[in-house]
Amino acid sequence: MGPAPSSNHRPHGRRRRQTAVALLVVAACGGGVPPSDPAAIVTDPEMASRIDAVAELAFDELSMAGMSVAVAHGDEIVFASGYGYADLGSRIPARADTVFRLGSIGKSFTSAALLELEESGLLSLDDSLTQHVSGYPASFDAIAVRKLLSHTSGLTDDAIADELESKGGVGSTLSDMFELIGSQPPSFAPGAGWSYSNSGYMLAGEVMASVGGTSYSDVLHSSILDPLGLTDTTVCPDTRPDDERWASGYEVSDGNWERAMRLGRRPSLVSAPPINMDVVYAAGNLCSSVTDLVRWPHLLQTELLSPASFQMMSQPAVLNDGTPVGYGLGLALRAFGERRALTHGGVINGFATLVATFPDDNTTVAILVNTRLSDADSQELARHLLGAVFDEPPAPWTNPYETEFTNV
Repeated sequence: MGPAPSSNHRPHGRRRRQTAVALLVVAACGGGVPPSDPAAIVTDPEMASRIDAVAELAFDELSMAGMSVAVAHGDEIVFASGYGYADLGSRIPARADTVFRLGSIGKSFTSAALLELEESGLLSLDDSLTQHVSGYPASFDAIAVRKLLSHTSGLTDDAIADELESKGGVGSTLSDMFELIGSQPPSFAPGAGWSYSNSGYMLAGEVMASVGGTSYSDVLHSSILDPLGLTDTTVCPDTRPDDERWASGYEVSDGNWERAMRLGRRPSLVSAPPINMDVVYAAGNLCSSVTDLVRWPHLLQTELLSPASFQMMSQPAVLNDGTPVGYGLGLALRAFGERRALTHGGVINGFATLVATFPDDNTTVAILVNTRLSDADSQELARHLLGAVFDEPPAPWTNPYETEFTNV
């Protein structure tokens, strides 16, 4: 069961085998749902009961440590609760206010910040990337900022994939990553195709910093997080702070599947491998709680951006030949059954995440899991939780624009 089709964007790489010596091995079962969450919000007991039932089943069927879920109608949070454990070793329960890594959900914040800078007259999304950042070859001159945000720039992650997949960016600097990005020319002309690109969003972060005259993090806080009161949302540290509100990340032990199945047990969970969040940068280095995240889409539309800017963000990008794709500017366009959705999610070392807004239902759902689930499990979890929210059978996720995206 897991985050929906819009969620499987990795600013890191494929799961890596590591020895037990290098990892803390913990029990696969997080102990199920711990005692009631003191930070929980419940205004719809029937919905809460349905979500609780899905959570209980998920912990019975999956190897995962903990999870937080929140539901909002407009600007009102009607449900929020934690399940399982934020930290297995210390048996710290997950709560509604537990802070998780968001992964690529951060792309919606990067896009919104650049749209806000455009509204302030500091840039145009149609500006060339190289008007605002220097040191890139002439082949980058034709890349507009807008193309970075819609994944239509022609930039792929081929140049940085090995570095992130093999080491999680550990030992590298952001300058190293930008040098790698600049070493590979675009794979296609801007607007001629669609290719999910963390590289593009890293460059978008550099545009933010250049135009804002400060750091990417400072621009986010000054233009979005502080004005909107998103106090749980910030750039992630590389390691979990010594604070019970912060979740530890876990992954399923690669080497234990066959033995676990033979013994009738679920595989063990291990501490997530290290990652350098500095090099993940604007592609997905934010942390937050579900109570912050579930408010974000409504605040984005009603308090941060103008209607025109939000429309640009939430409508499909259109290729040069007129083909629309199921992605706007930092938002994926999907349908859950018959329900239209604006969504994004992420998979990053030790975490799987999703936020989905259903405009016609005035409803937003946020799901944060501190275990890196498989794509299939994460999608099923999301489907069943959304079915519980809407009190209907789990529906399929579809892309109304029928574009085949291998990483979405």
